Amino acid sequence: MKRIDLPEDVLGLRKKKSDTSSPNVAIKAGRVRTRRQSSFARAVTTPLNQPREEIIIDGRLCAIILSASFDEEGIQFFTPNEMSQQLASMSYKAGKVIPAHTHNRVLREASFTQEALFIRKGTLRVDFYTQQGKYRTSRILTSGDVIMLISGGHGFEVLEDLNMIEVKQGPYVGAADKKRFKRAVPRKLNFG
Repeated sequence: MKRIDLPEDVLGLRKKKSDTSSPNVAIKAGRVRTRRQSSFARAVTTPLNQPREEIIIDGRLCAIILSASFDEEGIQFFTPNEMSQQLASMSYKAGKVIPAHTHNRVLREASFTQEALFIRKGTLRVDFYTQQGKYRTSRILTSGDVIMLISGGHGFEVLEDLNMIEVKQGPYVGAADKKRFKRAVPRKLNFG
């Protein structure tokens, strides 16, 4: 079982002067348990219990999240063929042979950068924004989770010492690759 102590401002909880307990949250097999039942605790159980979640903002697919628990046999693609970045899961029994192959030279055009993050250890909060920078929702990722960021804005806060791997299309074009905006996170986050 992984135990995570999340700060009150992340939970959207405020201690009363007489309240000395801390909002400790334990995550086990995607379930969140807390001493106080909060809207955060109820909302976080939804994405963590799902092996796959799509974040859709203003009718646009912004992200695909695969929880560490996702394990369907065979190859499962989560993105349509026309997307410039592809995400799939492959799960096979010992002895399965994947034929040796090379990839052909195919000219492709990517208009926007898409990236995948692989959480190796730690806890990361991902905040999602519209393309214009308006906050919409957040999710908590832990070890073994994968997220593919497709469109819209996003920001991060490391909640527990983190190691993650980022994969995105190249070539890298430096500052021209992204537009930064002032992070506007509300006091009470939306995990629904």
